[in-house]
Amino acid sequence: MIKLSVKEQFATKVMYLLYNIGIKVENDEIVAVLLEKGYKPNPDGRIGIPRELLEEMVLLQNQTQLKDDTDQLLHPLCGIDWAHHIIWRNQQEEFHKKRNSVFRMSAFDCGPTNYYGYISRRNGRRKKSKH
Repeated sequence: MIKLSVKEQFATKVMYLLYNIGIKVENDEIVAVLLEKGYKPNPDGRIGIPRELLEEMVLLQNQTQLKDDTDQLLHPLCGIDWAHHIIWRNQQEEFHKKRNSVFRMSAFDCGPTNYYGYISRRNGRRKKSKH
């Protein structure tokens, strides 16, 4: 695990680079919007991102990472496919409320499915009738 002091040094250097060196933006319309929002034009044409905006981006990223970490806890409980089904439909809270009182299990996988003919007791596709 990376020490907190190393993370802080790295963050400081990244903030310096993104503001003082900036990023190359090759679309004049986007450049105009960025300058309007407070980004800094650098002499070489790059755009510097103000520290306040970087800190806001980091805060938003931390929130999404925390949500993702919580969502990842569904995988061992449900399996990948069902977990994604729950996450994509924002049903995490509902799942956790019911998981200790209602038996639920995943019935399907996202992989290919195969027809099983119970009468013929064979796997495979149904044969098309000649009618």
